[in-house]
Amino acid sequence: MTTITLAPMNEKEFNLFWDATVPRYAQSVSKAHHISFETALEKAASQTGTLLYEGLQTPNHYFFQILCDQASIGNLWIYIDVNTNSAFLYEIFIVEEGRGKRIGYHAIKKAEEWLFHEKGVSKFGLHVFAYNERARNLYQKLGFQEISFTMSKTLEP
Repeated sequence: MTTITLAPMNEKEFNLFWDATVPRYAQSVSKAHHISFETALEKAASQTGTLLYEGLQTPNHYFFQILCDQASIGNLWIYIDVNTNSAFLYEIFIVEEGRGKRIGYHAIKKAEEWLFHEKGVSKFGLHVFAYNERARNLYQKLGFQEISFTMSKTLEP
């Protein structure tokens, strides 16, 4: 039986996470908004830099390595809004060879347990790009409900 655990990131792990998450986010923004990767990368770097103004030590942001039988297989980034007693999943990432094995499902369940039992959080939200059906299906299986839609259209002459 595979054991999934969450381990807080250290500074070295966070730096590796940072180097990977900004281009990963940019790739999603580029795909979803039909803009160049370079433009999306600027946007992603700016947004992430603003959010994580103190890096790993940014208040109320939590970064975990996802471990599968003690081997790192991905990461998780969660923000807790102490004013609303809610949390937001900024990112979950599973390496390619770990996908389709319910690792993401179990990692989010572990995060939910941690949020509820250790942080007293009662609401958990996230954003997912519409094109990412695999992620949307995962979140729906975990009980997340769609609460709004943003729609876009490219205008042509």
